[in-house]
Amino acid sequence: MDSGAHEPDSPYWLAATRAEAELILGDVDRARGLLEEAVSDQPRAWEDHAITLRQFALLLSETGEDSDWLDTLRPPPVLYFGGIMGLAPGDSGAEAEIAEALARIAPGCGYGALAAGTDILCAEGLSRRQADVNLVLPADREEFFRRSVEPAGQDWSDRFAREYERAASVRVVPEADAVDSCSIEMAASLAMGLALSRADQLQTRAVALWVREPAAEASSMQAWSLWREKGHEVVEVFCERTAERRDLRRERAVQTVCVSLASGEEGLRGFADVPAALSEARKLDRCVLDFAAVREGNEPADVAESALRSAPPNGIFATEAAMAVARLHAPDLSSELAGAVRTVAGEVDLYRLWFGQAAV
Repeated sequence: MDSGAHEPDSPYWLAATRAEAELILGDVDRARGLLEEAVSDQPRAWEDHAITLRQFALLLSETGEDSDWLDTLRPPPVLYFGGIMGLAPGDSGAEAEIAEALARIAPGCGYGALAAGTDILCAEGLSRRQADVNLVLPADREEFFRRSVEPAGQDWSDRFAREYERAASVRVVPEADAVDSCSIEMAASLAMGLALSRADQLQTRAVALWVREPAAEASSMQAWSLWREKGHEVVEVFCERTAERRDLRRERAVQTVCVSLASGEEGLRGFADVPAALSEARKLDRCVLDFAAVREGNEPADVAESALRSAPPNGIFATEAAMAVARLHAPDLSSELAGAVRTVAGEVDLYRLWFGQAAV
């Protein structure tokens, strides 16, 4: 490297490679100093940092050296945010509490919805911190806005429009056509799984920010129970409701969860229970999973079945939505983008899934 007789590369990779060489030669202190300098010079190259951190962790594990110091170099946490509606647009107390929580967590990006109240305040707080906001909605923009924002008034409506335009990405629960208790639960599960998956990719941790009333019990949503059950970090903020709101989660659901599993042997099967679908997938040599909402009495779209025709010959594969929800339910899951395939719903990305082992 000193001679310069190497392929051209970015300053970060040249510095990180030098640090790794020192580590291989046994000089941990020198390697640490060089890596700290490389990360400091390119502070937002998080994907690159993650690759280096993963490699350093493997090398340190092989030599029996302490690796705790790597934690100081990890990318910032990935945030899932959610909580109560029913906040007045001028509720400076709630805004300040959320801003203080975000300052403590210091996330690099966040995933959540954009309903009037908590969601919009969190999105605004993330935007002020120059952190990417990735929206996951329980229905398309028009339906979501009509049900979850517009009734709260013009101020929230204007703020919704601004944050929607600023969003780094927008996803909608597949096939959902209404905002009801089912699609709200599905959106939360999808957003949480995406946050966990992104944290895995960046070699950092995922944190949930939950805003609720002081006297209220913890959320009854299954997604929140799963998040806590799996031991993921939760930061709670307590705020009193300062405006009326309609609890859409208590209305009768017109949709249900459907996890579609397509395999060459038994065709397409639908599961209302995510763990049951994952349990079946673990037994198969080749299959495709999809996650979508379905109207009562309707058949699910055969995205999984059409994707199976173009999927690689061996392995468990999933659409992005199915991959994310699987990650929430299965901590031992790792995934890797396998490529795009054509389906009845157009071109979709497929992810290869592994259970109980890391992707290689």
